[in-house]
Amino acid sequence: AVWELVPGDGGRMGWGINTAIIDDLSFWDGMILAAAAQTNCTILLTEDLNSGQIVNGVEIVNPFLR
Repeated sequence: AVWELVPGDGGRMGWGINTAIIDDLSFWDGMILAAAAQTNCTILLTEDLNSGQIVNGVEIVNPFLR
């Protein structure tokens, strides 16, 4: 697996804030989803968000439900 460090810059922060507001998420969840989308991640594994929801082209999957 290749792990990419995604630095937080002004553009990414703005996208994260917009994502949080539009999709009714916390600031941090918005930042995670913005970083995932901007790095072409298609699936985010988490138990903290709604499994099956797609935000900015990123599908949220709860690995404990599958």
